[in-house]
Amino acid sequence: EKRRGVESANHRWNNSVAILAGDILLAYTSRMMGQLGVETVQHFATTFEQLVTGQMRETVGPRGGDPVEHYLNVIREKTGVLIAAAGYLGALHSGADKQHIKAVERYGEAVGMVFQIVDDIIDIFSDSS
Repeated sequence: EKRRGVESANHRWNNSVAILAGDILLAYTSRMMGQLGVETVQHFATTFEQLVTGQMRETVGPRGGDPVEHYLNVIREKTGVLIAAAGYLGALHSGADKQHIKAVERYGEAVGMVFQIVDDIIDIFSDSS
């Protein structure tokens, strides 16, 4: 199985190794963020929680709810919050004021959602080989 033309870790090794690779990256990231301060660690933890919630939501499906609303919630929680966090933390550590930090965070969420929509469209219309 490939992702953007590159063999996935899951396909190359196996699911257990892919999960453990993610775990070690999370440990490295947590250590580095600890050096940046409590607010950074807390924001990252909240972001990670939302990412996992989005993955769970995607796995469970809309369960009779509005599929469009479900899809938008999933991409916000899986991709939107990730890019939003990058914007938030970048603005925070550049010394921006709270108003600008919030604006960059909202912009990042929108960019992340648009990216995911485009990526999903590419997946739908691309050759599976």
